[in-house]
Amino acid sequence: ECCETVCAVDAFCCNNSWDGICVGEAAELCGEPGLCPDSDHDCFTEGAPGCTDIECCETVCAVDAFCCNNSWDGICVGEAAELCGEPGSNCCSPNDGVGCDDPTCEAAVCAIDAFCCETAWDGVCAAEAADLCEVCGGGQPGICPESDHDCFTEGGAGCTDVECCETVCAVDLFCCDSSWDGICVDEASELCGQPGLCPDSDHDCFTEGGPGCTDIACCETVCAVDAFCCNTSWDGICVGEATDLCDGQPGVCPASDHDCLTAGAPGCTDLACCEAVCAEDSFCCETMWDELCVNIALEVCDGTGGPSNCCMPNGGIGCDDAACESAVCGIDAFCCKVEWDGICAGEAADLCPNLCP
Repeated sequence: ECCETVCAVDAFCCNNSWDGICVGEAAELCGEPGLCPDSDHDCFTEGAPGCTDIECCETVCAVDAFCCNNSWDGICVGEAAELCGEPGSNCCSPNDGVGCDDPTCEAAVCAIDAFCCETAWDGVCAAEAADLCEVCGGGQPGICPESDHDCFTEGGAGCTDVECCETVCAVDLFCCDSSWDGICVDEASELCGQPGLCPDSDHDCFTEGGPGCTDIACCETVCAVDAFCCNTSWDGICVGEATDLCDGQPGVCPASDHDCLTAGAPGCTDLACCEAVCAEDSFCCETMWDELCVNIALEVCDGTGGPSNCCMPNGGIGCDDAACESAVCGIDAFCCKVEWDGICAGEAADLCPNLCP
């Protein structure tokens, strides 16, 4: 009966082939063109022909038979949103307002189509909601793929902190669908809290090593501006940032076998003096304690580098311990005739070990 009705207006359909035009004519002429096939998805989700809500399905297919004959595509979803009423939220249909009643869905849609939150939530917005929002039968826009990197490091789609990942992807699907780029990292920093939270570490903030450092306050200060330092490694750049940003002592002293008024290996035995010197010149703690370090110690350590002024440059002639003075001047008359300088103090350290340990 339907065949005859169609061929009466289009003989091609009976003489040659029953093509798409014939299907369209059948839909128009033969009644119930939208009779729905069995389906495994609702009317607000793309998929195979038809949908599970028979009444809505038939309403849509009455105006667009493609939705029951070929596939239930995004256009069909949009038509369902327009023709079938709200499936539970006004996000899922044109609502004559700005935005919609589900904040998560609204954020996801407006992130890709600001018109929906600035001008009107129209049929296009409803169709986007049908694609993006669980409340409208769509997928979870922010569901994260498996990832090998955290949310503050660029890489493939998604990140390892699922909660943060979903928060970011709810406003920027690109981060879960394509790649976790610098924009996603910035969004994670804004939306997810502490990007610079420090991991456990075995080294201080002025030494290169694994991610983070032992001074938590300094570590977090650095990682707040450079998450790489807490997520990947504490490299030379991180050390430099710590030196610039932290109140700690970048010249923290290594163990030493000599006092602060004696040249030698990095650091010296008077910790307070050592740190004061290295705060001015980190070379003294990182490379060697040379004569320049000795002179800085004389200036900044209030003469605490040794128990006697024989043990330090003292600006005078000779020193306050006769035996040591005699021993030093016996090999270096300059110290008793011109000035007791850093060289004299070094000689005193060698010749007077009990006085200048």
